[in-house]
Amino acid sequence: MYAVLVILALSSRIPRSLYDKKTWQLASIIALYGIALELLQKFSYLGRTFEFLDIIANISGVLVGIIIFDPLSKILKL
Repeated sequence: MYAVLVILALSSRIPRSLYDKKTWQLASIIALYGIALELLQKFSYLGRTFEFLDIIANISGVLVGIIIFDPLSKILKL
């Protein structure tokens, strides 16, 4: 899910490069969003539970999105 979120966010930026500062700022914001959701689950009483491995999975999804964005954007001509 976070990989798709990163790909959609990066595809909306023109010009875009994996090596510029804005790309990594955008990826950091999305990763922080995932961390914030996990922390909200920890402190809410809605039947959801906090899992540290979910944070790792969210950050991994962000990194996968960054890695596959460049080849995918060339194939799909984004």
